[in-house]
Amino acid sequence: MAEMLIRFRSDTDLESLREFVSAESRWKDNVKEIIILDGEKERSELEKKGWLILPRKSGVHPVRVHKICYLEKSGRCVLLHLMDGSKHVFYGRFEDVLPNLSSCFVRCHKSFVVNMEHTEELARYSFSLKTGAVVPVSQKRYQETKALYKSFLNSGDYF
Repeated sequence: MAEMLIRFRSDTDLESLREFVSAESRWKDNVKEIIILDGEKERSELEKKGWLILPRKSGVHPVRVHKICYLEKSGRCVLLHLMDGSKHVFYGRFEDVLPNLSSCFVRCHKSFVVNMEHTEELARYSFSLKTGAVVPVSQKRYQETKALYKSFLNSGDYF
C-alpha cells in the first residue's frame, strides 16, 4: 500500500477529503489516518511518526525512515538511497540527520550510514545490502560497527 502525505491550505480542503474518504468505500478501507499538522509542530509530529524531513528549496520533503537503505555523504550533500531504488539529495550534515534516525542506523564510515534492517551481511570492511549495493565500512569503525551489528541481530528488532 502506498503512503501519501498531503498538505492542506484550508480547513475546507481537509473537510472535503474527510467527506470523500468516508463516502468512497475503496478509500475508507485503505486510509489509515489523516495527520493534521500546523506550522512549527509539523516537523516534530512527522518525526515522531517515523518520517525524516528533508530540507528543499521549495520547503520540506518527508521520507519514511524505514524505507531508507543507506545515506551517503558527498561534499556538502547527503544522498539518501531508498529501498525502491530512488534517491533524494539535500544539503546538510550527518550530524543534523542522525538524531532523527532509529537505532537501526549505524555510521560505518565517515561518508556512510547504513540501515541495518536492510543488510544481508557484514563482511570484512563492507556491508552487503538487500538492494545489491555494497557499502564500505572503514577500518577505524569496523570493530564498533561489528559489535552494533551483532547486537542488532541478537535483539530481533528487525523485519
